[in-house]
Amino acid sequence: MKKKIQSYLIFVTGPCRFIIFMLVPLMTAGLQIYMKPGNPVVAAVIYAMILLLAEIMLDGWIFGGIAMKGAGQLAYINSSRRGLDVMRSALTVSLIRQLVEGAVILTVCGVVFYFQYGSRILGGEYVCTYVNILLLTYILTVLTLSVTRFFDGIGVCMMAAWIASSLLSLGLYIVDSYIALPILLIIAAAGSVAHVKIMMHRVKGGYCDKAD
Repeated sequence: MKKKIQSYLIFVTGPCRFIIFMLVPLMTAGLQIYMKPGNPVVAAVIYAMILLLAEIMLDGWIFGGIAMKGAGQLAYINSSRRGLDVMRSALTVSLIRQLVEGAVILTVCGVVFYFQYGSRILGGEYVCTYVNILLLTYILTVLTLSVTRFFDGIGVCMMAAWIASSLLSLGLYIVDSYIALPILLIIAAAGSVAHVKIMMHRVKGGYCDKAD
């Protein structure tokens, strides 16, 4: 697993690491304390939207245009025998990191909400809702990245992030359903596998083109 993480960090610059691991978590936690939202579900959706926007915009910095023919990242891949394995590991760890970081941030926000408004946040209903929000955010992120990684430009990421955040806001109508949980789990798992396979197919094609 250490090598897989190192493969991911190859593509993540110092400033980007600071934004991902420090700025975004601190910003969402600080916003939670400052705003003191009265509804935990609405609060969670707001923070999920911040995560969604951050992930899509930052991905344009890290893996932007990776699925394009002749992408710049292929220069490294073509120079290494382990190039394709490195890319596959980087893409996989990227998805795992998004899910784990989202879970940690929403959990922290839930704990802060607990100290602000009492133990009702620990009820099974809210726990299920938070998990659904996390999964829905993850699914929309993966779906959006499956499109934006075919383009190289911040404009595409901005437009895609706006559309994805709008779709997430509609998730308020389904996130409080216990029935939605297993469905979202299946979609998240299938979407992750499909995303990595699609990206690797594109990367491998570019790798072969350069090798020729």
